[in-house]
Amino acid sequence: MLYDTGSNEIWVPAHNCTDEMCYSRNKYKYSNTFKKFNEKFDIEYISGGVVGKSIKDDIYFDGHKIKNQVIGLAEQLEVPVLRQLTWDGIVGLGFMDDELLSKNITPLFENIVNSSVLKNKGKRNEFSVYIGRNQGTISVGNHNQNFFKYKDDNFLFAKISRDNM
Repeated sequence: MLYDTGSNEIWVPAHNCTDEMCYSRNKYKYSNTFKKFNEKFDIEYISGGVVGKSIKDDIYFDGHKIKNQVIGLAEQLEVPVLRQLTWDGIVGLGFMDDELLSKNITPLFENIVNSSVLKNKGKRNEFSVYIGRNQGTISVGNHNQNFFKYKDDNFLFAKISRDNM
């Protein structure tokens, strides 16, 4: 999965995706927690677009069960930049926007916060991203001090909100 702090939707290739870009990807298989969500899925990126349908399902994110998350099932993809990357979908970590609000869709991290998934496990409502030259990682509910250069480094917290975006 590719994590994207600049978008707020999750999508994966649908089981019936016949697009060339879906051939070597893991595809969504209906689970026993699957629910219909009658909303067309259509995202335009600078570099292309993705079209399909939306469903709701329970997902696991960094070991945390997130119930009733809306997921886009991509049936058609044309995002050329993805040809250069290893991916099985996109996980948007951005905030709610007017478009999602009008469709009654809650982005993943807001769903995590609203359902107290992290707080119920004694964790903070935060995620951290480490981007290195040859690797990267995301930590949910904490930050991984293994990626600090020096043991006495401090983690820089950046408060974000819809108001300063």
